[in-house]
Amino acid sequence: MKFPIAWLALCALSPLGAAAAKAEPLALKAKNLANTLCVTCHGTNGVSVIENYPNLAAQKGLYLEKQMKAFRDGDRKDPIMFNMVASLDDAMIQALAKYYAAQSRP
Repeated sequence: MKFPIAWLALCALSPLGAAAAKAEPLALKAKNLANTLCVTCHGTNGVSVIENYPNLAAQKGLYLEKQMKAFRDGDRKDPIMFNMVASLDDAMIQALAKYYAAQSRP
């Protein structure tokens, strides 16, 4: 039985498609979280209008990820940030970091 090359290619790539499909809802959840919760202090798209709170837009993703994990794990102390990130798993923290890293510089 012969299969068209396009069919074989589709089958070979289907695990990648499944991974991308899972990643998309997480990215959307991160964007929604950023625009409903984080926006209060860090501003729209991560551009803060409050002097005490840093801009997150265009920060390096790895830096943001490390800082959120440090707040969550208690290595960095701030009661407000601890409450914001305490329930986030590593995947959501990474998705939030990627979201903010992709935003334009203020």
